[in-house]
Amino acid sequence: WLLQGYAAPDHSTISRFKQRYLTDTVMEQLFFQQVAWLYQQDAITGETVYIDGTKIEASANRYSFVWKKAVTKHEANLYLKWQDLLEQMNTTYCQVFTSPY
Repeated sequence: WLLQGYAAPDHSTISRFKQRYLTDTVMEQLFFQQVAWLYQQDAITGETVYIDGTKIEASANRYSFVWKKAVTKHEANLYLKWQDLLEQMNTTYCQVFTSPY
């Protein structure tokens, strides 16, 4: 029903659309709009922040594991990025979210 009888788009068409329209900024804005909408619908309270750390392996990847050294190397940058996002959330929603770390 989604395609309504039309042929499915080619992978390159989807890739071009993603590159042209779904930039990091757009995706971040969509995420914040979704959170704001959920907050307005009382689907979330803003009292608890959940983080999904799911790792999904690509079937085409030859190496299906993550090196501990690589995780350790990027851990500090991830923490700084988390702090920046937390500050943005506090400013946007005028609430005080605290880090569980």
